[in-house]
Amino acid sequence: MENVFRHIGDEEKVWIYQADRLLTNQEAAELQKSGDAFMHSWAAHGKNLKAGILVLHNLFVIIHVDELQAKASGCSIDSSVHWITDEGKKRGIDFFNRLNIVYLDDDEQPVLCSPDEFEALAESGFVSAETIVFNNMVYKGSELKTGWLCPAAQGWQSKFLPLAG
Repeated sequence: MENVFRHIGDEEKVWIYQADRLLTNQEAAELQKSGDAFMHSWAAHGKNLKAGILVLHNLFVIIHVDELQAKASGCSIDSSVHWITDEGKKRGIDFFNRLNIVYLDDDEQPVLCSPDEFEALAESGFVSAETIVFNNMVYKGSELKTGWLCPAAQGWQSKFLPLAG
């Protein structure tokens, strides 16, 4: 996964938006194209931001900005939220449900589920503390590279795991 992020600086600010359903390949390609166009014109206080976007696993939109070059301001951040909101509305996707969980199955494919479903899977032993989950709470490029994928026991998802007895 790190090769995908090689061009993202460790100090860059990142925002991760997770879809509430899998995007089709066509939707993912359209979203990437729209995102690239938005990033090309994204600015703060009249200064273009050095930013980029990745659409990964047909589930995630990752926006990153090099704030050493220029900081994203409140208005510029609002414009990116407006962009992702509009893109979601066009496709019938909610990018703001922060409770859904994505984990990697035995074939290392991402699986999207609700917290209740994840908890039931944990109780049945289908997922465990070692199951790899996506931790969308990362905020910097360095965290994205080293902590976006983590064992469930180390992520916020741990609260849905049975207590060790």
